[in-house]
Amino acid sequence: MEANRLWHDPVVEIYANAITPGVCCSAAAYDLANRRWYQLNIGDGVEPSVEWRHNLRLAEVPDDDWLSSTVEKHIQAYYSTTSTPPPWNTINTNSSGSPATFEVLEEPLVRRPIIEKFIYGHRPSDKLPTTRFDQLREKTYLSRGADYCLWNSRKCVFKRIEFDCDVESHENEIRTREAIIECLAQNPEAASKDLNREMESRFNVVPVLAVVLHDETSNWIVSQHGDDEDPEYSSNHVAGILLPYAGRSLDLLSAAASDGSGIPPSTSPSMSSPSMTARVPISEEQLLDLACGIQNLSNCGIVHGDICYWNTILTHPDSTESLATRLLLIDMGDVAPDYQDDFDALGTLLLWCLSHSAAVLNDDKGMKRIVIAAALLKDGDISRAIGVLSPSKSVRSKLKRSFSTTEETVKRRRHCK
Repeated sequence: MEANRLWHDPVVEIYANAITPGVCCSAAAYDLANRRWYQLNIGDGVEPSVEWRHNLRLAEVPDDDWLSSTVEKHIQAYYSTTSTPPPWNTINTNSSGSPATFEVLEEPLVRRPIIEKFIYGHRPSDKLPTTRFDQLREKTYLSRGADYCLWNSRKCVFKRIEFDCDVESHENEIRTREAIIECLAQNPEAASKDLNREMESRFNVVPVLAVVLHDETSNWIVSQHGDDEDPEYSSNHVAGILLPYAGRSLDLLSAAASDGSGIPPSTSPSMSSPSMTARVPISEEQLLDLACGIQNLSNCGIVHGDICYWNTILTHPDSTESLATRLLLIDMGDVAPDYQDDFDALGTLLLWCLSHSAAVLNDDKGMKRIVIAAALLKDGDISRAIGVLSPSKSVRSKLKRSFSTTEETVKRRRHCK
């Protein structure tokens, strides 16, 4: 297990399951919660024959759920007995799951290495600070690709590059934050203040505290630098980004409200019905504040690309300097499939919040304003939508002054490939 990491009950997913004559199957299993690869070999010793190719025989091969639960069972059993992570990375058993033997194979034979790379922090145009992977303390599982951690004694979220496919999205997220910084620099009032606070205050965007550079741990394989890469900066490979812990996403809050339990360890969209989840503490004022922030992003020519309830967090009073809870955006930079635009997505989010907030549902006039504002957003008219949500101009001015740059036009950044 990687250094500076706290143990978490295993959460295993199967990423490959090769059916091999004489072995039955060999599965590549990844423990998301502890960021470690395992190999599971199911060895019933079936030899290549007509029987092997028969559908009835193939139907006996365990499915991914059985494979993942088998790996979880053995990992958890070892930890429960020893209070230490297992030293082995390979499990050998049969289709009944018992008996099982364990062995240690060379890591390159078991893991799926991250080969794609993104280098950051060595160019004058790189605007975000950097830190090293080994500076993150007490990492613990939050979700697929995200950990809680401590950095400089501050509670943060480490959004990590876990697979090759994550590299491009992390680069896009970094470049989008840089675009916001460029926009802030064009406003004399904002440029003279703390840019992270201004990003959060004016744009309702959770800032990136630092880009995390890895130290070539076992999860990363760094190939020899190419012709276009300066070997002097070969240690500037990005492992992920570090964000302040600001609160819970709306899907986690709605899932917890629906069953009365604690927050589940996942950030995947909740599928609970509105009737079961009308308990998320969202107010009309928070929706107005969010709409103003998204309008400010648009004024700078910046597109979030995936505004939705699982990419929106409700701040915790202890996580920000503001006493008021607010709605902030995360995971920006990649444009979601079939995504129309930020205004349309905000309209959809408003309707989701309408059906999940008891405070809004109990306010007939507020409900009507939100429905009208959502319709206006679907038509692309965010100014009128904000006007509908604002009880008065004075209320809006207290929430957030409209942001504009010294340039009349700003190049629109979509990060579409």
